[in-house]
Amino acid sequence: DFPTRKAAFLDKLFTNNQSYTDAVCSKAAPIGKSDHACVLLTNVFHKEAKFSNVYKPSITPASKRQLQIDIANIDWYMLQDIKDLDLKVDSYQRIVHDIYQQNCPIKRFRVKTDSNIGWETPLVQKLRRAKDRAYLKPSYPYLCKILDIFLAKAKQSYYDRKVNSLKVGSGNWWRNIKSIDNNAKAKSPQAHYIVDNTLYDPQRFVDKLANYYATIAKCSTTTEECQSNDSSPDVNNQAVSIGEVKQYLRRINSSKSVNSEDYPPWVTKLCYEDLCVPITDIVNQSLQEAKYPMLYKQAEITPVPKHNSPASPKDYRPISLLWHVGKVAENFINKQLRAFLLPKLHSNQFAYMDGVGCTDALVS
Repeated sequence: DFPTRKAAFLDKLFTNNQSYTDAVCSKAAPIGKSDHACVLLTNVFHKEAKFSNVYKPSITPASKRQLQIDIANIDWYMLQDIKDLDLKVDSYQRIVHDIYQQNCPIKRFRVKTDSNIGWETPLVQKLRRAKDRAYLKPSYPYLCKILDIFLAKAKQSYYDRKVNSLKVGSGNWWRNIKSIDNNAKAKSPQAHYIVDNTLYDPQRFVDKLANYYATIAKCSTTTEECQSNDSSPDVNNQAVSIGEVKQYLRRINSSKSVNSEDYPPWVTKLCYEDLCVPITDIVNQSLQEAKYPMLYKQAEITPVPKHNSPASPKDYRPISLLWHVGKVAENFINKQLRAFLLPKLHSNQFAYMDGVGCTDALVS
């Protein structure tokens, strides 16, 4: 990289290159066999590259085209012959999910990872590159000292973060919960560990969390009692058109997360011309029967600690991953409920209203 005549000094000087040609030319350009040829060896920093295996769906333009063809070849009007709403939803989800898995199978990919990912901050990497560029320059010793100072601070900060995260064992709790939560990729064993001198079983704690979150769905009034109540208001459910569903599916957010049993939203957005037919049928039957599909009531819950010392299920915040087609049905149900309820609200209702804020409440 540097001309030898302008260099201040040389690390190693080869003057009789004929005996070293075979060794050097394997890693460098041919330098010839002249006795006057010189080679300057610099201490350029080369970070050791590491690779890890990542399992994810194989999505290519060809697989997307084949997926569109397979979905277009399905006769979606056959689902209208199914009278039971839950069975219709299960059939729709199974058909689309099977086509998605067939065209986008799970494969293993080797991904290049950073060897010092913990403390190699962007600032440290920038200083390291600046030090390498400044070799053989007067500023090189100064940049070495600056790099050592910032690297020591970065390592200390990384160490402090690790210690604080494991101080109360929350990280161990999280790893064990993920390892037994139907995660086939997890390699960590289902170990028992001690927190506050108490032996905890991860499987028992997961069951405890599931029972606690299930209490939210319990209600003293059953569905039959609610339907037999004559005082319930009569909401005129209007049928949703295919054009409305198609317009909504075109604007669906394909980056939203879904549960592990659902297919990704980008499939619905990509094939909205064909999938709008079964989705419209599901939404209209749900509105007509005043019934929400049981499958879309299920959620995949990820418990996230509210603070650094979780001691009971109440200390975990449930983050729910829903079915994205269920969100489409909720959107149209919400529109009809708002159209029914808004005329009945008081004119001084400002909270939880679109386009109304504190200024409107103060002025009124």
